[in-house]
Amino acid sequence: GLTKDYIMKLYENVIIGNFLYTLGLNIGINKELPKYSSINLLQQTPADKALGDVLLEFPGVVRLIEFKNKKSNKEKEKTRLKLLEMALSGEDKMIDISRQIHWYIETEPSKDSCFNRIVPYLDAFDNEVHGEDTIEPYIEMIVQEINRPFDNSKHQDIKDYLKLIQMTQGSSSTGTGGL
Repeated sequence: GLTKDYIMKLYENVIIGNFLYTLGLNIGINKELPKYSSINLLQQTPADKALGDVLLEFPGVVRLIEFKNKKSNKEKEKTRLKLLEMALSGEDKMIDISRQIHWYIETEPSKDSCFNRIVPYLDAFDNEVHGEDTIEPYIEMIVQEINRPFDNSKHQDIKDYLKLIQMTQGSSSTGTGGL
């Protein structure tokens, strides 16, 4: 049999799948999925390099999420972050948008938990910023925002931020869609 200390290697796609399943379950428990919602798994697609692993779009709520295993080589991610920081330099409005919608989820599977650090993408490699250590409060935050009345005032800013990310990665516009 398996010992309680045995930890199976969890690949990023399994972690992302569990995140999306848990998010969907929580949305369904709290409210019907809003019309015009889009959940895009971009991992291993051309959009992954330009944007990130997951792009969630609900009326008034957008999340762009990068998942990384704590033990993985993060040199490419650090370069992406440096390019983004340079593009955002002096752009306070875009920095605020980034901190709201762009997230970094670092995982380290253990026998008790899988998620250990959830922070805005701009804080991904700042060891002073700890963020959430489990996924449940993060998902609850997203669900609460989905349940709030739609605020269209930031829609163009969010679109501009997503274009900015694509430009920092040397990518042309990457379309996303959903059912």
